[in-house]
Amino acid sequence: MMALAKRAATAVGMIGAALAVLEVTALCMAAPAYAEVAAGQTGSGQSSLVLKLQSSGESGGTAATGDLANPDLDGDGLGDNLAFTVPTRIDFTVMPDGTLVGPSPELVYIENESVYDVHVSSLRVSPLNGWSIVADATASAERNCVDLKVGPAGDALSIASYLSKAAVLNPAEWNMASRTNADASDRVQLSFAGHVGNVSQDVTREIAFGQIEWFVTPGRAA
Repeated sequence: MMALAKRAATAVGMIGAALAVLEVTALCMAAPAYAEVAAGQTGSGQSSLVLKLQSSGESGGTAATGDLANPDLDGDGLGDNLAFTVPTRIDFTVMPDGTLVGPSPELVYIENESVYDVHVSSLRVSPLNGWSIVADATASAERNCVDLKVGPAGDALSIASYLSKAAVLNPAEWNMASRTNADASDRVQLSFAGHVGNVSQDVTREIAFGQIEWFVTPGRAA
């Protein structure tokens, strides 16, 4: 299930309503950021990564998608030229063997809300709440460690390589057509694969273990 907050770029008065919806529909979720982006520059948005224990053999997760538009809130002439949405929260089920099961790509995606093409150019990941992000949690001796690959099918990235801001490996896989397209080419659907290891935290409650910041740039990548 995905809760969707509609774009707020066209009317500043709608922003408060959009935030209220997000607070109700997704706990532990970072509030959407409104980034002012000058022409030709890059905007960014953040996704919280949340562990969530599910029972009775259920798998998957939920995602809430918040608006990441860039309205000109202070009237300085910036903004209004780059708009996109990112998942504000991505839930993962922890399986008994430590495997993480994320939501399906149809539910979790980055979507272009601009009338021209854009692409995800780089990522930055931050661990949260005492978790360590590693290359392979199944082989690590660190407590409360997690490995995770995320991205479109053609460019699954290990988030351990993005603890500092870095470019995506295959930018063309992250292209998004303009929102005027009738098909899904204006989206990058996200797939996930990962594990946790040496867990001492209480996974019977929801725990945010990290946050991804997505950097989106106007134009198509070659």
